[in-house]
Amino acid sequence: MTIVENHLLTVTGGIDTHLDFHVAAAVDSNGGVLGVETFDTTTGGYRRLVAWLAGFGTIGLVGVEGTGFTVPASLDTSPTKASGSSRSTEARAVLSVLTD
Repeated sequence: MTIVENHLLTVTGGIDTHLDFHVAAAVDSNGGVLGVETFDTTTGGYRRLVAWLAGFGTIGLVGVEGTGFTVPASLDTSPTKASGSSRSTEARAVLSVLTD
């Protein structure tokens, strides 16, 4: 379920990683849960995840469970990815951190 888009809202995402799918949660600056959704571990799934998070507002930070997970290109903010052309016009530079 998506709440009305608000670009003034800063959204923090959290991703619980799995082999075939990832579960993402979006929270507002007060810690209120905006939504929880499951996405395939494919390029299209990563793009949909980022678009879903952005649908709530401006993405401030995304925490990603670090157990054996490689940050996908659509979430990668390394200098070569963030400053160069992305693999997709839908991909966005998002500050992501690995968590345990």
